[in-house]
Amino acid sequence: MPPALAMERVGFGGALGEDLAALARSTPVWMGTTAKVVAEYAAPFWREQGLAGAAFSRTGALREVHDVVLEAGHAVNVIPDTARARYELRARTTRDLAHARRRVRACLEAAALATGAELELTPHGADFADLRQDEFLTSAYTRAARALGRAPVDRRGEVMASTDMGNVSHVLPALHPTIGYDTGGALHHTAPFARYGDSPGADRAVLDAATALAHVGVELATDAAQRERCLRLLTDRRAAAVPPS
Repeated sequence: MPPALAMERVGFGGALGEDLAALARSTPVWMGTTAKVVAEYAAPFWREQGLAGAAFSRTGALREVHDVVLEAGHAVNVIPDTARARYELRARTTRDLAHARRRVRACLEAAALATGAELELTPHGADFADLRQDEFLTSAYTRAARALGRAPVDRRGEVMASTDMGNVSHVLPALHPTIGYDTGGALHHTAPFARYGDSPGADRAVLDAATALAHVGVELATDAAQRERCLRLLTDRRAAAVPPS
């Protein structure tokens, strides 16, 4: 159960403490539903290996697939001549994303083959690479945020969102932090959540984030070794990105 939903629906009787309760209410949850798949085997081969038959994974190519149907006919009892949909894929790394794209394409091609339909795929937009947070910049931001009274949460390694900052982070040392503010328990990507975007708490968050980032810039500019490291990484990555002539 998402932490925010648990705080809304489950009574803890104050046992969590105010800090933990506030963290639970503000923790973002990016997947609101769960897809279930049933697989049937001829024999329980896993028992011979001493396994329980349960598997859990937070890795793999096909992490998230989002779709929206743009056109699919106008009557419930008529098969339409044309159906259109748009899909968005997410994965942990660029390589996983390419693998996920191949798998989704194979599913669509199989559906078209099974139904005798023609399939036309049109790419939209550009791929966003996985985000690489620089350790020094992250530490500097964390110190600055704490000095402002914030309580940063280390979420490095998690897939938080899609952003072209991921592409930038493959070229130069980068930092892309997030900052929170009170939304009254409203969840992400909802109209109630959007209404808190111009609240005093949101304004304070913007100012705190800008101040913390300014501190990062000052710390980097005054640390000769780190400045040289970042410039060297930038040069090396640019050279690696240029194909040989």
